[in-house]
Amino acid sequence: FLSGVPDLPMLWEIGKQARSDQRQFHLVMALPEWQPVLPSKIREHVPLLDMTSLLVIHELGLFDVIFRFFPKIAVGQVTLLELQHYLSPIYGSPLRQKCVEIQSKLKAHFEQIIQPTAELHENENVLADQASEEVKVLAREGRFMVYSDDAFFRSYCDLPAEAQPSICTLDVLSALEEVGELSPPELASNIAMLCKWNVGVVILFRYMKAVLPEELASARSVLDGIEVLQTSSLCYAMFSGIWNPGKTYAELQTLAGAFLRDLCDETNNRIESIASL
Repeated sequence: FLSGVPDLPMLWEIGKQARSDQRQFHLVMALPEWQPVLPSKIREHVPLLDMTSLLVIHELGLFDVIFRFFPKIAVGQVTLLELQHYLSPIYGSPLRQKCVEIQSKLKAHFEQIIQPTAELHENENVLADQASEEVKVLAREGRFMVYSDDAFFRSYCDLPAEAQPSICTLDVLSALEEVGELSPPELASNIAMLCKWNVGVVILFRYMKAVLPEELASARSVLDGIEVLQTSSLCYAMFSGIWNPGKTYAELQTLAGAFLRDLCDETNNRIESIASL
């Protein structure tokens, strides 16, 4: 129902470049109540990836590290057909090259990929709808853990309470940092990139600290500290996402106050750095 958006890869690209107030194009990865799933819990299951997750993982350059973290991943056969459809030179996606790169990454790890299929309703005649329905049906069978970067799609899957937890790239990034596959600054950089692309995420204090530039600690004055912060594109993207004009003053004050209090509790933080922030 978004006029002029032919497919999901194009929507992803438009969303990344849209204005902050064009929320109809933005991807919402996590809702406010999100909390990271423990790495041990994640690794107990085989994740079932949808097309949105494939696009996000590719854009962040995380395919290799994810295949190191998960011994096996699952991609539904209809999702793979959807990807193949996007590759058509005539009828495919305007972002065909990006889809070619995703397919190449999947081929490179072919032995680790399970390709399940599900019996679908006959009224699902659009390939993208079939792919979504396939994920939902497979998830409810209990063999796989839903890995989708669309928070609303995870809700749509309507998994029973006893089902395996559904996850997103935010969960995986957190897990990768916990097991040492990503450093805290690398984790923060990835989350800052998601903010830069208008993705709706939940940002924990430890992510906010990790994205702060090292030079901030040695800033000689508040003005120097401000300059350090403003010239860091990732830092600027993350904090612009947190403290954006769409929130009420009370929300902004609460978020800023809680984070500054957290920084003040650490005795090694200099007052110039905190004041700059």
